[in-house]
Amino acid sequence: MSTVFLHHALLHFPVGLLVSAGIIALYSFVRPSRFILKTMILFLAFGLVMGILAGVAGLLSADHLIEEGQVTASQIAGHRNAALVGLLFAGIGLVVLWGGLKKDSLRQSLVIGGIVVILSAILMVITSDWGGRMIHPTITPF
Repeated sequence: MSTVFLHHALLHFPVGLLVSAGIIALYSFVRPSRFILKTMILFLAFGLVMGILAGVAGLLSADHLIEEGQVTASQIAGHRNAALVGLLFAGIGLVVLWGGLKKDSLRQSLVIGGIVVILSAILMVITSDWGGRMIHPTITPF
């Protein structure tokens, strides 16, 4: 199985989880609860693990795509960097939310963690669109 295929097969799950976590974070501003907090933690944890696996597969396939002339090194670098920052924000959000679970600062953790998670979700959407347009240049955004 090629790592290019593996990247494409793995990337949809973390994007879906992290974007869903962002939507749940928006909802948490209206109706904060420990259940919402635990749900976001679960989505972020699985999204991070799968995002790291998809990222490793993408990094392993980058040279192949550049050699074939499908993408340039700068396109890959921008896509990689945006994905890494998105995953970093998801990790920060996970730590903040996990800390809120251990303390009695539910509202504060949901607001701060929620903002970071929403930023992560936005970056994941941008990164996915960017990656899709690199591989399928005739597709219009969204």
